[in-house]
Amino acid sequence: MTTMLIALAILLIALALLAGTAPHKNDVHPALTEHIYAVPGLECSIYFNNIVTVINVRNYAFEVVCDIGRTDADRWRAVPEEKDIGDHKLTIRVYDENGLVSEGVTTVTVVSPVTKERELSLLLIGASQTAAVGYPERVYELMKKEENIRFSMVGTNSGGYTDPVPGGVAHEGYGGWGWNTFFTNWGIDESRDNDGLHPRRPWVRNSRFLFPDGDGFKFDFARYFKKYNQGKYPDTIVIALGFNNVLCAKSDREVRRAWRKDIYPYMKKMVTEFRKCNPQVHIAFCTPTPGAWSQDAFGSNYQCSYTLWRWRLNHRLLYRGLVQAAKEFHTGIIPVHAVVDGAHGFPEAEEKANQRSEETVSRQINAVHPNPSGYAQIGDCVFAYLKHRCSRYGSAGAGDGPYPRTPIRNDPRGFCLFLRSALDKDGDAVYRMQRIDWVKKKMRLREPEIRDFNAARWGALPVSCFFHMPFLKMGTDIWHQHQDFYELVVVVDGTFWDEYPGGCDMLRAGNFFIYAPESVHHYRQMNNCRYYNVLFAADLENYTFLKRETLPAGLGQFLPDKGRRSALFSLGAANLAGIVAVLEDMCRENVTRQDGWKEMLISQLVRLLIHLRRCAEAPVPEPDATLAFTVEKAMDFMEKHMLEDLTLAQLARHVSMSESSFRHRFKEMTGFPPLRYLLVLRLKYALTMLFLGRSVPDCARLARFGDTSHFGRIFKKYLGFSPHQTGRMLLNDKGNLDRLSRQLMHPGK
Repeated sequence: MTTMLIALAILLIALALLAGTAPHKNDVHPALTEHIYAVPGLECSIYFNNIVTVINVRNYAFEVVCDIGRTDADRWRAVPEEKDIGDHKLTIRVYDENGLVSEGVTTVTVVSPVTKERELSLLLIGASQTAAVGYPERVYELMKKEENIRFSMVGTNSGGYTDPVPGGVAHEGYGGWGWNTFFTNWGIDESRDNDGLHPRRPWVRNSRFLFPDGDGFKFDFARYFKKYNQGKYPDTIVIALGFNNVLCAKSDREVRRAWRKDIYPYMKKMVTEFRKCNPQVHIAFCTPTPGAWSQDAFGSNYQCSYTLWRWRLNHRLLYRGLVQAAKEFHTGIIPVHAVVDGAHGFPEAEEKANQRSEETVSRQINAVHPNPSGYAQIGDCVFAYLKHRCSRYGSAGAGDGPYPRTPIRNDPRGFCLFLRSALDKDGDAVYRMQRIDWVKKKMRLREPEIRDFNAARWGALPVSCFFHMPFLKMGTDIWHQHQDFYELVVVVDGTFWDEYPGGCDMLRAGNFFIYAPESVHHYRQMNNCRYYNVLFAADLENYTFLKRETLPAGLGQFLPDKGRRSALFSLGAANLAGIVAVLEDMCRENVTRQDGWKEMLISQLVRLLIHLRRCAEAPVPEPDATLAFTVEKAMDFMEKHMLEDLTLAQLARHVSMSESSFRHRFKEMTGFPPLRYLLVLRLKYALTMLFLGRSVPDCARLARFGDTSHFGRIFKKYLGFSPHQTGRMLLNDKGNLDRLSRQLMHPGK
């Protein structure tokens, strides 16, 4: 009898796991974005209960390590001063009674003043929290105090159905709306009523982004601005949407369904449409606002139909989705979730402790809409982000990503227009617009036609350093030619191909090389790659003590002749870490530009070149260019047809090679035998399906594995975890999807 009961219990647990209804464990990994933005004179906070998903946060202790601010019982807080301007590493460690259980790291960026005159137009898109105009008014108030920023807001709403005053607060925020609503609310009778949860919150309204199109309607961003803003596009769009799409979901499965059906497709459409009209617009997602910390607030609004704990679970899943989407769509991320006081930042009311008691208590009465102080905290957070972009990039709409990017735009005549660094007469760095005919034939480029279109000052130093994390995981950039500067490239992660006239090399972590002035190249198959670029002027002797003819022994081989590339060198893991530390220092100097930054960059360039000379291992043999393209052709074919029953003979036939030669050459170039690479592609596809919430049997079937048990054995062999374990890891996503994907593509790392 006992044996039968145990077996029944095991069966019930297994069924619960398969159904996705397993009990939730506390998730104590701090939900921290890459940066927390702060402005001198304004308080910046990180509330511990907002960055962990636990039933009782008092069961944990939090330790914060940072050179500014202080740690309170429920938060870290700081009111930065002018002397604190710059980046400050912040580490949060979480402890329980058994010791350290998790740790998270972020960077507190204290924003420097905007010293030059800037112009910023802002479009806020959101739901009821935007419609309440609490935080839009706070952003407007703070921006108007900035003497060097000409600030304006775009939108057709300023609360309720009040038309915006020219030059005043404006937005596109409507109560109860989600990502999908801006694409579906059309042809309805508009109403001024609200649902009673918040003043100035209209519930029924047509989307202002939709316009008639034949018998139906379409999302038309260009017509919206032509009608409502005299055809002018905004510099920056901040979007605070998503929580209405998952607000009343009763399970993780419902949240994932809402993400797939009502959030992600419309998010992709919206971002695409915005960038189609204005490719230079900067888009930022706000992480979801945390709810009140008391069940009283949820009971007041939702009675017994919705709980605080369920909201916290939904909130964490939505947060992860938005952060992942921000990386995918290369948008900014504003960490609103961390900065709002869930204890004192939501409305409260006095009432009797119970019907029989004369004692009164204060209870929270609104679960998701803050009080004025809570809205002010959101406004401070958005303002700090916008000011950060204005001070760093010149306008909030310039440059996406952690460091400035080279702007790229397409020439309708089939050429590429882009900006590259060069030197003016005074030795200052400038960007030159060039035009290149990048049609290639038989791996040979035609001589590029170069013509200067204009020049824009970028900075007064012929050295710059950037960190690149390309938007497309398997992307290809344009052919481009360097002018009067060298380009040093150091690869830190991922794989991609560097193609140049007459050759092509596969690049991996630890590889580095230098392109000379007048050289031409581009990158292909950029697979989760991350790399650093250091651009420095050709005339080293003009700004350093280095001279080409008197360089330290062996260093001269790093600087190739004009139009050529150096050999491909490699670094060991330990040496790569040291090189990255130097490069990070250079990036920081290049961005923060504190006193002495020019001299510091020059000295760090010299240090970097000598350090590379000491650490460099033997040059990597250059593979035959024809072979490289043959293998790449096979990889492209396998990626397109990975769910078909491909054989080694078919693959060899596709690239016109014998089976044995193809197997040998493919492994030589990629590190994988061909059929194992095909298996890895299918496993990566299955991993993505698990992340999207598909069941294990579905993943096995979709990835073309024979049965679930065979799929489970192969999956565990390559990843070290069963599919069920991996599904739970992805549920508690701490960057596991990217880590596991890299583990598949780079075994042993």
